[in-house]
Amino acid sequence: MNKIKRLIVTLIFPKTLFFVFVILVALITLTILKFIPPILGTTLTIILLAVVGILAFTIALNPERALYAGIWFLNHTVYKIKTVGHDNIPQKGGALLVSNSVSYIDHVIIFSAIRRPIKFFVGREFSEHPFLKPFMTPSNSIPIDGNDGPNAIGLALKRARQAIQNGELVCIFAEGGLTRTGNMLPFRRGFEFIMRDINAPIIPMHLDRIWGSTFSFVDRKLKWRFPKVVPYPVTVSVGKPMPHDSEPFKVRLAVQELSAEAFKLRGESQKKLHVGFIHEMARHPFRLCFADLEMKLSFLKTFVFSAALSRRVGTKDVDNEKVGILLPTTIAAAAANIAVLFAGKVPVNLNFTSSPDTLKHCIKECNMKQVITSRAFLEKINMRAFDGSGLLVYVEDLKKSVKTFETLCILFEALFLPARLLVKKYVKGDKKNIDDIATIVFSSGSTGEPKGIMLTHQNIASNIEAAFKIIGINEKDVIAGILPLFHSFGYTATFWLCAYYGVGVAYHPSPMESQKIGELTQKYKCTMIFGTPTFLNSYARKCTTEQFESLRIVISGAEKLKSSVSKAFYEKFQKTVFEGYGTTELSPIASLCIPCYIDPKTKKRQIGNKFGTVGHPLPGIAAKIVDPDTLELLPFGKEGMLLIKGPNVMKGYLNEPEKTAEVLKDGWYITGDIAIIDEDGFIAITDRVSRFSKIGGEMVPLVRIEEEIQTAACDSGEERFCFVVSVPDDKKGERLIVLYKGDRNVDCILESLYVKGLPKLWVPKKENFYKVDDFPSLGSGKTDFKQLKILAQEKFRGN
Repeated sequence: MNKIKRLIVTLIFPKTLFFVFVILVALITLTILKFIPPILGTTLTIILLAVVGILAFTIALNPERALYAGIWFLNHTVYKIKTVGHDNIPQKGGALLVSNSVSYIDHVIIFSAIRRPIKFFVGREFSEHPFLKPFMTPSNSIPIDGNDGPNAIGLALKRARQAIQNGELVCIFAEGGLTRTGNMLPFRRGFEFIMRDINAPIIPMHLDRIWGSTFSFVDRKLKWRFPKVVPYPVTVSVGKPMPHDSEPFKVRLAVQELSAEAFKLRGESQKKLHVGFIHEMARHPFRLCFADLEMKLSFLKTFVFSAALSRRVGTKDVDNEKVGILLPTTIAAAAANIAVLFAGKVPVNLNFTSSPDTLKHCIKECNMKQVITSRAFLEKINMRAFDGSGLLVYVEDLKKSVKTFETLCILFEALFLPARLLVKKYVKGDKKNIDDIATIVFSSGSTGEPKGIMLTHQNIASNIEAAFKIIGINEKDVIAGILPLFHSFGYTATFWLCAYYGVGVAYHPSPMESQKIGELTQKYKCTMIFGTPTFLNSYARKCTTEQFESLRIVISGAEKLKSSVSKAFYEKFQKTVFEGYGTTELSPIASLCIPCYIDPKTKKRQIGNKFGTVGHPLPGIAAKIVDPDTLELLPFGKEGMLLIKGPNVMKGYLNEPEKTAEVLKDGWYITGDIAIIDEDGFIAITDRVSRFSKIGGEMVPLVRIEEEIQTAACDSGEERFCFVVSVPDDKKGERLIVLYKGDRNVDCILESLYVKGLPKLWVPKKENFYKVDDFPSLGSGKTDFKQLKILAQEKFRGN
């Protein structure tokens, strides 16, 4: 009899409830639309009251079963849940599930995904809520609250221990609360007490795609709107069981790794970058897309221009051909990138600040047959290296070849055809494989020969999605596009982030023309700017407060942000500069500081940034610190090599499989940076392995010495005035050379270094201090360490 009752409750009741609900909604809708005679309105009201009465009676009779029915209903209508790694859940016996916490329905999602009863930790605000309280029974929940006293919290943890010892599954959200920022919060140590001396596993879990959906926080606000896509896809990832005494940093890392893998499982929901642009254009054809001081284009006009250009670039019938783009940061450069992808080719933005030999190296590596450029631009930069090569295709000529009738045809189709048909007609080659190469970005060559870094559509799409959500970008934002497109930060953050998500961007070709940047920002009321500290420092000195009044987010990357730059920017504009970290190999953003969240009612804070750090890893990215020699995992607070894993990690180096294998280990990218991750999950970069010298068999950190000299200088200003590099030395292997600007008291500096007690090997000799007029830099604003080393060798040999 009990089996029959259970069958009725679990199978028949939910389906009946579902059909009743559908019929009820249909009848109410028809009544509202007046398709049903008014006399039936009374009948519908009676039916509605009857259904509500039945539901109320069912809940009162068996609230737990009603809860299960409601969960079943959600799982079969609103959400589509995919469970990965379910075999890692033991079929019997106790275990502790440790999951991230991103929404108010995390419990429901996990309950639906796991085929065993689970006992959840539930906040007291829910367990005592008048509506929810009947559903929260001792068999499925353990009430707990951070404001409870030690005795109450201890009692809740003991209940969890007892449940696991009795062979039950218990789920704890170790962050202790919902993330309001999108970042994973630090794990509390309650689960350590629960699992102490219990012979049961800890099972890490991760909920993907919940952040930003209904019942989670978006742009610091709780989102209640119905999902845009129904059923809404959710992935629940279950990791391999871990020992009961696993340390918090290891469990947290395991959850992060699951998040990194989950993004790769999104399948057809992900679009290629240029395909996503077409869909965004179809939704908002007249929204601002690209602009500069002279003109602006809507998404519709950008599509028409790019589609016309796509018929004139590359070699016919050669898929994935590399096409060079040698243009400054302009509307034409952005449209050319889209056009090349439309044509089924791979755009490669060339660094026009590089030497002709470096450019030829890049062109040869990509086997380019065509480079899109501009006559006016080549004359401006005095580039004659490719005259007569037959490589160059000029934008001016491409524009003239486009006839008015062709433009009108494309315009008409863009306005009236659905996005899928536009994709079919105007996108050549494969339209779905997100693992295809989207671009090749050549490294700056600041420490050696430039390497071609292959970035896929998934690499860039995952990066811009995480940045879009974590920063809280919306359709009203306009980004000041100052970074060159040959720079990965500029290519991702000021080009595809905008084109893919329908955000306007205003371009200017030279980031060092501060007055023009100020005019541009003021003209288009730009709300965001991404730049290097070098550029931001220039704006702080030369732009007016009125010009930057509209800015709400300022993000710095590509090099270390000095406190002097951040301070100057805030004092003048009252804008906080948020520092990020990344490399081209990471598409490029790996971590980012963001504004803190302050609850308007409780005034509780979730920290989004810490001074001296580069923030949390972006959602979907895992970070860990390992011993540089053994690659052994290190705990929080220990300095070591930073490794990054996620969908943003490059496909590899072009034509260099050996170098690719050196930096990619089991999906982890070895950054070459020395860093620390603190207990809150914030990353602090302390040095680069490549900026170490080996003197007398001992590793000497050059960045650390630079910082000590900067501090020790008796007459030092706020800006960087020195760099330390090494040159070969016959006796000790290498010798430290200090290049500095301005008038400095070297004796005073050396005396201060000795007083601080620095190791003798770390203190450069007085005769190895050399004054220079300026430091060599790249077009991106970063220091050119390759040329810096050459300069140091010249100074040393000429002494």
